[in-house]
Amino acid sequence: MMNHDKHITKLTVPNDISFLPVIHAYVTEVAKKAGFEKQSLNAIQLGVEEAVTNVIEHAFDPDQHETFDIICEPITLGLKIIIKEKGIPFDPSLLPRYDKERLETELSDKGLGLYLMQEFMDEVSFHNLGRDGKETHLVKYVSARTVQEYFHSAELETIKREQEQKAGTPAAPSYVVRLMKSSEAVEVSKCAFMAYGYTYTNEDIYYPDRIRDLNSSGKVISLVAATDQDEIIGHAALVIDDYDTAIAEAAMGFVKPKYRGHGCLNSLLTTLPEEARRRNLTGLYGEATTVHPYSQKASQKMGLRDCALLLSKMPAAEYKDIQSDSSQRRSYIYCFRYLQPPGPTAVHVPPHHRDMVEKLYAAIGMHQQMDVPDAAGDSGSAEDGSIKVSTTSTMTAKIEIISCGKQVVAEVAKVLKRLCAERLETIYLYLNISDPHTAAMTAACEDLGFFFAGILPGSSGKDRLLLQYLNNQVLDYSSIQIASDVGKELLAYVRERDPYQKPG
Repeated sequence: MMNHDKHITKLTVPNDISFLPVIHAYVTEVAKKAGFEKQSLNAIQLGVEEAVTNVIEHAFDPDQHETFDIICEPITLGLKIIIKEKGIPFDPSLLPRYDKERLETELSDKGLGLYLMQEFMDEVSFHNLGRDGKETHLVKYVSARTVQEYFHSAELETIKREQEQKAGTPAAPSYVVRLMKSSEAVEVSKCAFMAYGYTYTNEDIYYPDRIRDLNSSGKVISLVAATDQDEIIGHAALVIDDYDTAIAEAAMGFVKPKYRGHGCLNSLLTTLPEEARRRNLTGLYGEATTVHPYSQKASQKMGLRDCALLLSKMPAAEYKDIQSDSSQRRSYIYCFRYLQPPGPTAVHVPPHHRDMVEKLYAAIGMHQQMDVPDAAGDSGSAEDGSIKVSTTSTMTAKIEIISCGKQVVAEVAKVLKRLCAERLETIYLYLNISDPHTAAMTAACEDLGFFFAGILPGSSGKDRLLLQYLNNQVLDYSSIQIASDVGKELLAYVRERDPYQKPG
């Protein structure tokens, strides 16, 4: 069980490698308090050691005497360790890539530090804060039992037989839709496994402890369909957005295979907006696969409307009873619904995308004031600006422009080069459409190879424009299935702007 003590702590140390034991002791004690055990503690120590060494060697001159901070922030599923410094500007994209063969042939260990950080930690990211310096973020998650460990072997055999054979549909069960009890997290994970095996995109659902902790923290709000005997036959959830906590994703929807066809999933999904309103959320969004139209139609029934197309977001996967190109990575349509519209606000749209952006806003029932400045204008008054970079295990990356500045496009270009070298498949770029400098920033980033994906509406002042970059991918757009008319128009618009697609 996770420790829910959320105190953030900070240690300030000199840029002197001899203080490494002090850093080890500090991080180890905080990690113990967060619930980590011996093996993970060793990995955290080694990951932090490599990151700290990197900072001391690259951010400061040998004769420079400064200090930097180690910040430990407990998170819902583990611990985030932030190394913050104001040393010499340092570009992580220039760190050499570790080559195991080169180590064996040339005895060269260049790039080993970054490689070890990524091996020992679950997430590693670098953040340029402009005048506020730089941060290295290390994230480690507490190990948890996967759902299979909660099944008896006989149960697994039964599930396997049911998945291989089409069992007869039982009579419609009597059930109620209600909030999940903490003790039911195991049954929710079992339900997901029965429905999808291990193919569901959000792996948190397979860890009962994670589902319990995410609900306890309020980051996930699980609804279940429970029979009179309290059997959990279905699940759906609101997942609070990290960037905009006033909106939530409608996600994790599934029903045990033998209970499908009785409207259970529909009951769960139609209850989600009611629960979201009860919690005073501004909006609701979903991401539906484009391999088939069924989940898109379910989103439409909830009142969600298409406004962005996220290409190549997930690895290819087989869908039983559904014909698809299993060799192509999966794309998703992003759809949104306002529950409590914030009212019309000014959004700063690049002139060449104005018509499509207006259509997407109209589809969700909003008519924003389209402020269309000169796209060749400046990209921010600040000299530096700041960005945030993160990657996922599904070979995608996210670059968020936190604040515009004259050096941000150059910084994005450096990060893009590094991510492509690391063979990330797709890179998404998020721009705040409420920022008057976004128009110029968009045009400059499109010159780097990014192209239009759509809009991500949010609460007041948090709407974003989404661009995307495909790393040497030529997509077969004919295999992308879209259910709605506006979604089909968006698909054609995106395809026309994909630099890998031939005209006509």
